[in-house]
Amino acid sequence: MGIFTFNRITVSAGQCALEYRDGTLHRVLPPGRHRIDVAASVVRVEMREQVLTLAPQEVLTSDAVTLRITVALQFKVDDAVAYVEAAADPMAAVYLAAQIALRDLVAAVTADEVMQRAIALMPTRSPRRRGQPAPAPASR
Repeated sequence: MGIFTFNRITVSAGQCALEYRDGTLHRVLPPGRHRIDVAASVVRVEMREQVLTLAPQEVLTSDAVTLRITVALQFKVDDAVAYVEAAADPMAAVYLAAQIALRDLVAAVTADEVMQRAIALMPTRSPRRRGQPAPAPASR
C-alpha cells in the first residue's frame, strides 16, 4: 500500500487556480478536477465579472469645489497570474487604482462639467418602481 502524495481539488466554473510549488508558479488550473502535490499551495482567482463599490470619496475639482462621489466599478480579471503576483492584496490594489483614477479625473474638470457628465451618464429609462407592472415581453 503506497502513500498518497497528492490531493484532489475542484476548480469551479468561472474560476482558475494557481498551483505553487516551493514558492514558484507550477501551473494554472482551469475549471475541473485536478490532482496536486500535497506540498503545493493553491490560490483561486475569480475570472467572472465583479463589482467593487468605492466608499464615498470627497474629491476636489479644478475650480476648488469639493464633491462627494460614490463609484461602482465593474471589472474582470484577464490574467490571473499578473493579478495575484502584482500585489500582496490584489483587490486592495484595484480599489486604490480606482480611487486614484477618480481623483485624477475629477481634478481635471470643473464642478459644472462633472454635473453635466453625470447627467449625460444617467440611464435613459428610469428603473421600474415597486408596484408597477413589468413591461410586456416583445412579441416575435
